[in-house]
Amino acid sequence: MDLRDIDWHSRTAEVGYMTAPWARGNGYAGEAVREIARWLLEQHAFERLQLRAAPGNTASQRVAEKAGFVREGVARSSLGGQDLVVYSLIPSDLA
Repeated sequence: MDLRDIDWHSRTAEVGYMTAPWARGNGYAGEAVREIARWLLEQHAFERLQLRAAPGNTASQRVAEKAGFVREGVARSSLGGQDLVVYSLIPSDLA
């Protein structure tokens, strides 16, 4: 797990993760993402978390959705010319 593009003034950040091959498919990533998101939103009053995944990476998209993130759309040519699916989580999504 990592957090990047943290903006303490605006209370926003991007969540990233990688899962070891032996741990995939067990729900660990989704659970970890959900808990770090809850910690940031509830304990540190963050207003928005973002998560991006490659369009072909359906496993990563499932992690985002299982963690409660909402798909917003596709950011075209977002990272090195690659499209990325954008997800977000805001405090009201935790309810």
